[in-house]
Amino acid sequence: MAAIMRMAKQSADVLGTLKLHIGMGLKKDDGEDNSLDIQIRIAEIDAEFKAMLQAIATDTVEDFDEQRATVLMAEKNSLEQQLAQYDNIKQEKENTESRLDEIFTILDGLANHR
Repeated sequence: MAAIMRMAKQSADVLGTLKLHIGMGLKKDDGEDNSLDIQIRIAEIDAEFKAMLQAIATDTVEDFDEQRATVLMAEKNSLEQQLAQYDNIKQEKENTESRLDEIFTILDGLANHR
């Protein structure tokens, strides 16, 4: 912090560069957000599973495709886990933005005290 203070007193350009590099470091790109596609696929799985259940009649229980149902539920579970990861990443980004705003406020304050 002492080094930052010394540099802030010498040049506002240094603070601008510091802000740029801090922002680049904290705003790393985590890739494409496919959460909408995942939600759509979960809805498709739910619809297919519901149709499978509705097709069961008392006399056709043995026709129920347990293997397909198991595959669908496993896929849905995996997709729900991915959605949870997207939610965590979103929360981390929001936290990072908040910290970045605080850092920039401090750096701007240092620049104004030169």
